[in-house]
Amino acid sequence: MIFYFSGCGNSRFIAESIAQALNEQLVFIPEAEREGHFDYTLAEDERVGFVFPIYSWCPPQLVMDFVQKLKFTKAPNCPTMYGWPSPVATMAGLRKRFSANN
Repeated sequence: MIFYFSGCGNSRFIAESIAQALNEQLVFIPEAEREGHFDYTLAEDERVGFVFPIYSWCPPQLVMDFVQKLKFTKAPNCPTMYGWPSPVATMAGLRKRFSANN
């Protein structure tokens, strides 16, 4: 499952490419936020990824807020966050980082 936010289309292109290559579901973060979709069921061994632009060395606030609300019914093996050009991080590390800023 690939969650993404794109301001001008570059991150969308990357997210679509990753989702297609890995045969993963694509979730547009602003749409999920607007519709109140924060609970997701993951298949066994399903991967979780995030694609978004970096603004002033940080993820956009919309992405940070969304991650705080996310709930998975099954924990992924090793969720991965892809930010452009951010380093790879785990979901736990992402939540910890955002929690420290709030």
